Amino acid sequence: MTCTSETLKATAAAMISGYNTWDLEAILSDSWRSPSCIHQVLPLSLERPLMDNAQYRQYFGAFMSAFRNFAVTVKDTIVDEKQRKVWMWASSIAETDIGPYKNEYVLILNCDEQG
Repeated sequence: MTCTSETLKATAAAMISGYNTWDLEAILSDSWRSPSCIHQVLPLSLERPLMDNAQYRQYFGAFMSAFRNFAVTVKDTIVDEKQRKVWMWASSIAETDIGPYKNEYVLILNCDEQG
């Protein structure tokens, strides 16, 4: 199966949708996350460990309850069909007990042949 630009865009949209539901099962959904998915935080100088799905579930699930009304907004997307990659510039907002939360991200998805 050839991975198309539309497939890659759909995978990226499914990921953003998962985070916007703020539900751990949706965030780890196999609709966009493969069983062999590896999560990496950059820059490498932070020396953060690579996380497989089980490790990411434990890591991310541990602090989800600290955030309410979490919302991600994608500002720009670049899709490279040949390399099966999607780059997104995004930001997020949420509420916490200690005040508002804001963050900005560059998300890079490296996809398999199915997208």
